[in-house]
Parts: sequence; C-alpha cells; structure tokens
Amino acid sequence: MADAFFHGRLNVLDHPSWLNELVPFQGKFFVVYPPMPAVILMPFMLLWGKGMNQALVSVILGALSVYLIYFLLYNLGFSLIKRIFFSLFFAFGTIFWYSAQNGTSWHFAQICATTFMLFAILESQEGKRPWLMGFYLGCAALSRLPTLLAFPFFLFVLFQEKKKNKENNENIALLIAWLQFGAVLSLFMGLYLLYNFLRFGSAFNTGYSLIPGLMQEYQYRYGFMSIHSIGRNLYALFLKSPNFVESLPYLQASKLGGLSILLTTPLFLWAIRARGRDALTLGCWLAVALISVPILIHSDPGGEQFGYRYAQDFYPFLFLLTMQSLKGRISFEQGVAIGLGLLVNAWGMWSTLTNFWG
Repeated sequence: MADAFFHGRLNVLDHPSWLNELVPFQGKFFVVYPPMPAVILMPFMLLWGKGMNQALVSVILGALSVYLIYFLLYNLGFSLIKRIFFSLFFAFGTIFWYSAQNGTSWHFAQICATTFMLFAILESQEGKRPWLMGFYLGCAALSRLPTLLAFPFFLFVLFQEKKKNKENNENIALLIAWLQFGAVLSLFMGLYLLYNFLRFGSAFNTGYSLIPGLMQEYQYRYGFMSIHSIGRNLYALFLKSPNFVESLPYLQASKLGGLSILLTTPLFLWAIRARGRDALTLGCWLAVALISVPILIHSDPGGEQFGYRYAQDFYPFLFLLTMQSLKGRISFEQGVAIGLGLLVNAWGMWSTLTNFWG
C-alpha cells in the first residue's frame, strides 16, 4: 500500500494467492486494513525502496514505544531504576515483543497503534495540547480502529486539567479544548470515511465483507461482529492455555486461538488494585472497557499470533493501571509475576525461531 500511495493509487497491482485479505472490486484489488501503517512506511520506502524490511521498521517503532514508556513512567514519579526496568519489561514481558519482531501487516498495525497511543498519552501528561492529542489518537485509530474508543480518556484528562488550573471561564476553556481535540480527531475519521468511499463507493464499507469467501467461513456464520463471539474471545483472552506435548519443553503454544493474557503477562493482574477516582485511573479503565467491546464481538480471535494480539489495543492503558501498584517496593508475588512474564514471552520467541507451534 505504501508503494500504491506513492503512485497516487488506492489499489495494489499485485494480488498473490497467499494474501487472502485482498478485496477484488470493479477490476481492482484493495487492502482492507486502515491506511496509517502504509503511510508510516512511505518515508522508509523512499529511503530503501520496495525491498525494505517491514519487520525492521516494526522493531524501530517498537523501540520508540519503549522510549515513550520510559517518559510516561517519569511523569508518574517512578525512580530511574524502575523507569528503565519497567520500560524493558513492557518490551520483553508482554506480547509486544512478538508483534514488534513479527512485522507482518496485522502485527505492524498493532505496533503503529501502540506507538501513536503512547504519544497521545504522553501529550496528555506534558504538553496537554488538545489538537495534538487528537492528532495522535487519530493516527492510532487509522492503524487499529478499536483504539478510537479511547477518546473519553483524553476528555477526562482535559476536564481535570481545566478544573485543576481554575482558569477564568473554565467551562468555556474546557469546551474549547474539547472542540480542538474533537475537530482534529473528526478530521482523521472523515478522511477514513472518504478513503472508504473512494475505494468502495460507500463511506461505511471497510471492505471486510467483500473479501471472497470470508462470510462463508464457519466463524463468521453470525456475521463479522456478533455477541455470539464474546465467549470465544473471553476464553482466548483469559483462559486459553498451551498445548501439552510428550517431549521437551512439554508445553507448546498454539499459533491460532491465542494464549491467556494471565499467562503472557501475569503482572497485569495488579491492575485491579487501581481504584482511584482521578481522571487518569477512571479514564484508563473506561478506555480498556470501551476498546474491549469491538474486540470481544469480533468473530475472529486474531489469526496467527502469540498471545491475544487484539489486547494490545488497550495495553497502554492497562499498563498504566498496573504501574499504579508498583510504585513502592516490589513484593515477592509481583517479582514472580514479572519473572513469569519474561519467561513466557521468551518461550514465545523461542517458539517463533524454532517454529515450535501447535
């Protein structure tokens, strides 16, 4: 798609048989994914040409995300040692590690969305410029559409900021801030609707329903989005375990169907202790809840993956909630959870390198 954009096209010229999410429409082939990851790749393609390594770009963005986590923790008052440690833990103790090194279209979109979301949250901590928060959230949403539902977090933060500063005409100032944020975010969504219209003749047709044979697959028997999918996705998110095999290492991850978040990053359990009534805590919980809705009703739990990749849409907020319980001395239980997260994700990377999948 990056090459297509360079040449002023919205369609791709190549349509290999193995790429099963291309949409044939009126004699052309279109990619169903939102366009931001392709936009991000354009400057790298300008430097390296069509033969660029997308996985390398993914790793670069992954490293940038870790850098942003460091500054988020700085703003939350964490010590230097903890900032470094937990930034690295986000990199290697969550499935962010797998997605960053994978670099394929699905996982690259997750990395792009996470990077932009972290930029947006950092802006809410530091610059507090509403238009820039809207810009970053718009970029995240055009990478992974469910992340759009994080918008109440930023409304909460702006509300708290205006109340804290006790500005004159604070209600007007708050309204202006919300309008700035909403206007920029709406511009991004308007561009996405235009993108759909120019491709498929309908602003609200993303193209997924046009993928040949997709809606005939068993998992889509209730439609692309359905409440019938909630149980399956909750199972993949919280209960899915590895396969047991008779030889070392006796546990084998499934490449399809996901793996419980409680296994890939058990430290996230400490998020439940975040019960404050401040804008950060309430906004984070609301973002997690709202983003979870389209994820849980999606009929496909994520395709080829290690862990449950869709959960990364709300990882920045879940991570911030978890960190609220880790400002003091690390307990034995927390240390065990940290160690398990690092071990399980290293096992996932080993499974990737050795192709040891169930």
